[in-house]
Amino acid sequence: MKKIVYGAAGVVTSDAIADAVMQYARALALGVKADLVEIPVRLESGAQDHAQILLGPASQIVSIPTETGDGELDDDAVLADLTAKTRRLGGSRPVAYSPNDFDDTDYLQH
Repeated sequence: MKKIVYGAAGVVTSDAIADAVMQYARALALGVKADLVEIPVRLESGAQDHAQILLGPASQIVSIPTETGDGELDDDAVLADLTAKTRRLGGSRPVAYSPNDFDDTDYLQH
């Protein structure tokens, strides 16, 4: 299980879902986009519920391992949805340039 910490609050969910949320948050940030996701969480009482998390370019979230006596909360539909959304945003990749791509005097013309 992992705890996703977002601001002053935190939610406990499965390792797989926490990892998928982090990957989706990264993809959203790279694409300068935002989305609201709903994931299964374990409450302090041990009951299962759902939490909504707003993810975007300015999101500052942390995922940390946590120990609970309860089983994992994997939800195949949520996991598949997060994975698909992350893949759709995956087109953004760093571009490598060669020093020969630039004229040393380009900055003088502006």
